[in-house]
Amino acid sequence: MKISKRILVSLTVSLVVVGTALIALAYNSMKKESAVFLSHFEANTYNARKEELKNEIKIIYDIIEGIYNRKTQTGASKEEIINAIKAVLRDIRFFDDKSGYIFVFEYDATTVLHPLKPELEGKSLQNMKDKNGVYVIKELIKVAQNGGGIVEYLWPKTADGNPEKKFSYLNL
Repeated sequence: MKISKRILVSLTVSLVVVGTALIALAYNSMKKESAVFLSHFEANTYNARKEELKNEIKIIYDIIEGIYNRKTQTGASKEEIINAIKAVLRDIRFFDDKSGYIFVFEYDATTVLHPLKPELEGKSLQNMKDKNGVYVIKELIKVAQNGGGIVEYLWPKTADGNPEKKFSYLNL
């Protein structure tokens, strides 16, 4: 083989190796950057959803306050007031996918309202733990008693019963 042909083959092989290496480096870099981007996007979306939840709950709190004030002025009993509030809250859904709903517990962890699982109403869930061993309702009550805020936990949200990440905003 002539020297010029050898040089040409060597040059071609070198270019292919260098090109492949550059493509591999670019691919790995893009893969890392996309993972970082997706992580930031997920965190930002999650935080935006938390803020949306806070705003929804503030509006709903005003609705509850209005019902309470009107019913109190008319001399309604505590039971009538609670039933009127439950009737309104039971059908409220929020977020674009309608996955948000209102639930209510007494401080002793007795379920007052759970629109998706009405069979829980009147029952205590104080000993209910999530997959991580967190006493979910006790934690919700503790945060509510301390002025409110966001609580994150695992909850079976789908028909298969597999727990998924969930958050609730509590307000007094």
